[in-house]
Amino acid sequence: MRVNRWKAIASGVVVLGLAGALPGAVSTASAAGSVAGVVTNDQGEPLAGICATILAGSVGVASSSPSDANGAWQVDNLPAGIYAAFLSNDCTQGQYVPEYYPGASYRQDAVSFGVVDGQTTSGIDVSLTLGGSVSGRVFDKASGAPLPNVAVFAFYTGQEEATDLGMCTDAKGKYHLNGLPSGVKVQFYPGICAPDTHLIQWFRNASDWTHAKVVTVPQGGNKPLINGRLPNGP
Repeated sequence: MRVNRWKAIASGVVVLGLAGALPGAVSTASAAGSVAGVVTNDQGEPLAGICATILAGSVGVASSSPSDANGAWQVDNLPAGIYAAFLSNDCTQGQYVPEYYPGASYRQDAVSFGVVDGQTTSGIDVSLTLGGSVSGRVFDKASGAPLPNVAVFAFYTGQEEATDLGMCTDAKGKYHLNGLPSGVKVQFYPGICAPDTHLIQWFRNASDWTHAKVVTVPQGGNKPLINGRLPNGP
């Protein structure tokens, strides 16, 4: 099961900033306020099934929509206001590294745009880079038993912010995170997917992001055996 990164903010998982407001180019539309753009890869080829998530304010999700075969996407019925766009694999669980418009890794670096009632803010285009994945299992540190329903997140190395959605471990403690940049820090976070008394850990038993080991992720491939061993809480 995937873990929505935006809903997880309340648990202290994701650190986000607030971008400044810049108006976008608008054209007449028959519906309420809309946002439209095109998502491509590094070669300019269109990417289908990429989720365009429109964010209101610093963390709120307004709406989302997948890109079509031409890489085009449009999100409708948005109240007038200032928004940011996040393009990711959330619709297909693909291997492309997510970005904020116009090509930022971090929320604080996203460029915001305006939406006006009855018009479409167009040209919100983003090019995504092929990433890789990591996989592994999560165990109880004392008994070695696999731990299901532990949320696993991959964080950027330059700032304590999750790259995209997390994933809950399955009945055998397994997980697989995709669409990752070349280096990440992996966090094991019990208590989000289901009640749990185990303690939060990072890969190689680190207690926080600062001391967590950087995992090298192969482009277009998978880095296995990124396992967690979680101690039980008091």
